[in-house]
Amino acid sequence: MTETMGATQTTEMTTTQTAHRFADKCSKGGPDCRCGICNGALEYCPVCCGAECELTTHCYGERVPLDIREAVCAGELDYNNGYWNILKEPAEKRQDTVAKFLVKQKLYVEGHRQAGVTQFLLKIAKYA
Repeated sequence: MTETMGATQTTEMTTTQTAHRFADKCSKGGPDCRCGICNGALEYCPVCCGAECELTTHCYGERVPLDIREAVCAGELDYNNGYWNILKEPAEKRQDTVAKFLVKQKLYVEGHRQAGVTQFLLKIAKYA
């Protein structure tokens, strides 16, 4: 998925401080624009750069790296109530990236007590 940078954000936050702010126009958003953002077919948050399956329960509040958004889309991670939740072991190809990101953030909790998650937490520990 390509990132749409510079999207115009006009939707007000109505629930909590952590709600996603969805863009209703892309950065080119003229009257003839037919992209997914402008025609309302694509939910995109210009704050965290998440779109559709990459959107977490709550907005992280800053740009989330692509590998982390892919892990969210795969059901491996979620950001909820100020913490990154590990829902299942991330795919092998992004385990190191995800582990380093979570250690850097210091805001993660173990989601489920599954063997894969426990092994992944041991991998995280080596970066701490």
